[in-house]
Amino acid sequence: MVTPSRSSSQTTRSRLSQQVHPIQWGIRKAGCTKSSSVNLFGVIHGLNTLLPLTTQSSTPSSIVITGSKQGITNPPGNPAYNASKAAVKTLAEHLSYDLSKSSPSTSVHLLVPGWTFTGLSGNKPFVGEGAEKKEKPKGAWSSEQVVEFLEVKMSEGKFYVICPDNDVSEETDKKRMLVCYGLFVYLAHSTSLPLSIVIWFVWL
Repeated sequence: MVTPSRSSSQTTRSRLSQQVHPIQWGIRKAGCTKSSSVNLFGVIHGLNTLLPLTTQSSTPSSIVITGSKQGITNPPGNPAYNASKAAVKTLAEHLSYDLSKSSPSTSVHLLVPGWTFTGLSGNKPFVGEGAEKKEKPKGAWSSEQVVEFLEVKMSEGKFYVICPDNDVSEETDKKRMLVCYGLFVYLAHSTSLPLSIVIWFVWL
């Protein structure tokens, strides 16, 4: 790989500084706490409640934990969300390993949806008569598509369920993840650019 020159690195930093706003950590403390409370501790509390129901029975059961692609590829712009979802990924991986020993009849799956048209993004299937109903964007998947994809991967015994959507293919997802994790091996000591800035190019 070619190491960027000093002048090109400075130009890149200048251009990206206009796109990525600096994080005001003091102001965002509350947001970081809320994100972790919902995304990470919501999962932890749910597991503490439901695990006894699954692990104390010999009946086959499955635990599906919802992660995020941002917790894997870590694009700049939303560190609190990325960090919370990266923690969820780690938690799910350890849970899967531990239960494979202590409760083999319980499978664990990390569901990582792509762009999905849900209530959070405007999908309101039960709006009253005459109310405006938002159409699903062409690039997004429906919730039903995500569930169908999940069921196929679960039947194949897959732990990681990385969903594509109508804009991003499975091949694109694989390339993004390979680039991000490859940075640790190939770029960590060969460029003056911060890794987060290099990762940004993957998403341009």
